[in-house]
Amino acid sequence: MDGQLHAFRTISPCECHQLKSVSFNLSGDKILVVSGSAQAKVLDRDGFPVAETVKGDQYITDTAHTKGHVAMLSAGCWNPKLREEFMTSSLDGTVRLWDVENLRCHRAHFRCRSGRGVRTVPTASCYSRDGCLVCAGCADGSLQIWDKRLSVHTKYLCRAAHDQEGDISCLAFTHDSQHLLTRAGDSVRLWDLRQFKSPLAVASGLPSTYPSTDVCLSPDERVVLTAVSPGRGGQGRVVFLHRDSLRQIDDIVVSCSGVVRCLWHPKINQILAATSDGEIRVYYDPELSHRYHSPTTHLPLTYRSPTTHLPLTCHSLTYHLTY
Repeated sequence: MDGQLHAFRTISPCECHQLKSVSFNLSGDKILVVSGSAQAKVLDRDGFPVAETVKGDQYITDTAHTKGHVAMLSAGCWNPKLREEFMTSSLDGTVRLWDVENLRCHRAHFRCRSGRGVRTVPTASCYSRDGCLVCAGCADGSLQIWDKRLSVHTKYLCRAAHDQEGDISCLAFTHDSQHLLTRAGDSVRLWDLRQFKSPLAVASGLPSTYPSTDVCLSPDERVVLTAVSPGRGGQGRVVFLHRDSLRQIDDIVVSCSGVVRCLWHPKINQILAATSDGEIRVYYDPELSHRYHSPTTHLPLTYRSPTTHLPLTCHSLTYHLTY
């Protein structure tokens, strides 16, 4: 990106389908594009198409015998340890693992089942940090986790993880792959896989009206970051929570519109927030952040850093998205 903040190329990889997620692989040479279609696409870092997953046969009842998804995709991400493997989840009730070198059929297949044994839809999915566990948050409020090295049966299962709170929008593992953060409805919950029957901590009163609201960790994993939608007469915010207790530390008012996505970059230590009015705001600290561009005018937003116990001043840069 140049000094004028213009993209060097603009592409439409999925035509008229809505984009759900876009992510780089481990080495940064490929891009996974998950859209509202039943097929995920892989691009190179310059935006040119590399491969596309195959579409399954919608007339086959047993989804294990179809080579790909037969319904709209809901989420997808790369394996954090293997550069050629990625995962997709779909409204057909399945989570599939793929190899970039062979996208004519999935590598592994997992079914999401409700307590009655019928199909349930995975609304969010992710790998554990070691790449061994596959986790799916489903529309019935359940959390289903498989060990891809053992069998297709769930290794960890919690049926009532988020009852009557809306779809699970985001999942995030810690680096030890033993703790899991989930975002759904108006709450964030912290789970320990060794005691998976009930959450370790719950933070409520965090409304979310978007199906892709994020929850993420700070680079040192001491702080949890999540986006909050504006209530009646409120404003969109980015909220900081203590990692162990999920107690609210502070927040930043981003915009009058809702905050759709947020990210805490692990290397440059900057916070990005995307709003529903087409803006991307980047928050940084002149002393603790790296590779930031100092604007001529900035909006000072101050809060006390829970990691360093020093006053941390956040300045904002705003990028406008044009359609």
